[in-house]
Amino acid sequence: MNIPNPDINYKKQYGNLQIQKRGYHPKPGDIIFFDWDGDGLGNHVGIVESSDDTYVYTIEGNSGDKCCRRTYFLHSSVIMGYGIPKYPVKEEEDGDLRNHPLLQKLNWI
Repeated sequence: MNIPNPDINYKKQYGNLQIQKRGYHPKPGDIIFFDWDGDGLGNHVGIVESSDDTYVYTIEGNSGDKCCRRTYFLHSSVIMGYGIPKYPVKEEEDGDLRNHPLLQKLNWI
């Protein structure tokens, strides 16, 4: 799997995806990159649903052969970093993906 390394500028290759290293406070809709085995190569990605001062809450596919919600310590060593896509945003949106109409239709585990 070829997942961007947050230490490298991928703006040319990936368009409007801004990369942030671990330590950034993620926002809903950010892409989270994981390195499970600590070799510096990305092994998995997810979408940030929300975060607080302690945890980041994600939605991930292919997680135990399911699409499900997961929770990680915000400063977990398995988090490589985050991609911040430039999503089109309507002015009335508050940035909270939990209220997005598409997510309301899905039955999450």
